Amino acid sequence: MPAIKVLSPAKLNLTFAIQGLLGDGYHKVETLLQAVDLFDELILTIEPGSAFQVTIQGEGDHFPKDETNLIARAARLFQERIVSEQPFALCAELKKRIPVGAGLGGGSSNAAACLVALNHFFSYPATQDKLKELGAELGADVPFLIEGGTAIGRHRGDILQAVESRLELYFCIVKPRLLSVSTPWAYRQFDSYEGEVAGGDLPLAVEAMQEGNLSLALKSFGNVFEPVVFAQFPQLARLKQTLVDFGCLACHLSGSGPALYAVVADGKQAEAVGLYLEQSGADLFVADGSASDDRQQPLEFFIAGSLESGVRIIQPTSATS
Repeated sequence: MPAIKVLSPAKLNLTFAIQGLLGDGYHKVETLLQAVDLFDELILTIEPGSAFQVTIQGEGDHFPKDETNLIARAARLFQERIVSEQPFALCAELKKRIPVGAGLGGGSSNAAACLVALNHFFSYPATQDKLKELGAELGADVPFLIEGGTAIGRHRGDILQAVESRLELYFCIVKPRLLSVSTPWAYRQFDSYEGEVAGGDLPLAVEAMQEGNLSLALKSFGNVFEPVVFAQFPQLARLKQTLVDFGCLACHLSGSGPALYAVVADGKQAEAVGLYLEQSGADLFVADGSASDDRQQPLEFFIAGSLESGVRIIQPTSATS
């Protein structure tokens, strides 16, 4: 049976602002999205002519392996909308590197990878725009992760405007291993939050990216969720300050977190940050953020750079007849 290997990238929200509610109850957002070279890997084995079925394999129990997984939902949507007369069975072997529930778009990226791979296998029956339209039904980040690069995301984050960036950025991405933040929870907390919030300066950020002006970019990044999430998890605020004190150029939440991205000068500084965190024993985090729970947990640490593309097919297969 043909197999396709696909790299599924993470995303960062370099800016993130909320501008009210849409008519459907979702929040209206405006964000500057950046794809980065932190990848999950999917190996998709496709059996054309079989009754529709999706099997998901992979190590660990930290992501669902049933029909609720976005890979399964993407495959079903593609089958129903694009190749309804060509049934297929799909087996997806998923190697996760992008942390789950981190604000890095891992599940959405897996869905994007599935759509791109199936479109390749079936000789491109859907345009790129059609794929992104399908992706938007699965999650707000899916269209961007199909396209990748740098883009403004509006509406729910799914209406995209590409940005020609001249900046090559380097990041340290840090996440407490056992801590996840629910995006619906974060939005509810934001709605009831009465303090000041700032989501960065999107026009300034776009100008900086287009001009290749790093110092201007650093002034423009931000995330409206930070005061909300930090109020519940003050350990994240301390970690942000630790990274800034060590010399990182800027540090913010991505999405609703809890992953933090720190901008660094280059890969060498990124490695130095990782070594510092490891040697300093910066296990500052508790499972639920309460003072009564003193359990410590390790940090997950990743080095990543900005990426000009989205999902990548790295092992193509000949299309089905």
